[in-house]
Amino acid sequence: MPYVIGTDEAGYGPNLGPLCVGATVWEIDEGIDAAALYKPLKQCVTSSVDRAGKKRVVWADSKAVYKNGCGKDHLERGVLTALSLAGHAPTGWSELWNCLGASSSDESTQQPWHDGYSAMLPLWMGEEDDGPAWMSAEATAELAGGLNASFAAAGVRLVGVLCRAVFPGPFNDMVAASNKADALSRITLALVADALAMVPGQCVQVFCDKHGGRDYYLPLLQTQFCDDWIEVRQESGQTSIYRFGGESSRVDIGFYVGGERFLPVALASMTAKYLRETAMRPLNEFWLRHVPGIKPTAGYPTDSWRFKKQIAAAQRELAIDDRILWRER
Repeated sequence: MPYVIGTDEAGYGPNLGPLCVGATVWEIDEGIDAAALYKPLKQCVTSSVDRAGKKRVVWADSKAVYKNGCGKDHLERGVLTALSLAGHAPTGWSELWNCLGASSSDESTQQPWHDGYSAMLPLWMGEEDDGPAWMSAEATAELAGGLNASFAAAGVRLVGVLCRAVFPGPFNDMVAASNKADALSRITLALVADALAMVPGQCVQVFCDKHGGRDYYLPLLQTQFCDDWIEVRQESGQTSIYRFGGESSRVDIGFYVGGERFLPVALASMTAKYLRETAMRPLNEFWLRHVPGIKPTAGYPTDSWRFKKQIAAAQRELAIDDRILWRER
């Protein structure tokens, strides 16, 4: 397969903030195993934070990169490096959202905390005074230049990085119309369609993490790709694989337990998590202005209920409807 797409989400469980779904698009030389892209890129890409360095970036499952409140700098460095390889160099918060395609609708402008918000990138790299010198914007730009050469030598090219953010109102509507896993699948497959549009008429292999334990995706695929006949290749608790399209433009799409082991999915996971973290930053800053001293939240139960209770009076005073703020499921 000359092209590869990976997708993953961040924010499936919270009550506050958006659900974000990321996708990465790759071109690879014939003979390269799409499921093992870490191997040809091992000199410059690692799946371990401990092995990251001046000339090596960590691209891994976001939960392995950012955990226990640590790792936002590596998360940011990884995504900004990827965007640079894909031809983008965002220097501000709004520019980041635009280059990821995350602001393609007016959903983000309906969030009061996004109104007029601006921040320069990077947000978290270089925050630690005793951090390594290579954890900086300048060093990251230099890293991206070196990765370009390494990728070319390996026969790999990062074509694009995309992300979608679905905020509480639209998310609640989607869940009410079906269920939560269904909503995630529909958002993901719509993003896959956008990613496929970047490489029209090509054979593509798509890797996705499984959605909410779902094993059967045929009806959803038929709805999204209604012009194609979908062939079921495998459906099991571990792997579900489907095929559609013509001989010269065949699409093989698989849903895997532990899909983050595939590099395209891992980087999509980091992209989704990074965008979600950049969405939570203005939300927390907004409520801190109106409720001085309030502890920031990541939006996950049960802390989201603590936060909602503490902002309740200010929320009423500001006439901010729960539809804008709160995800029901």
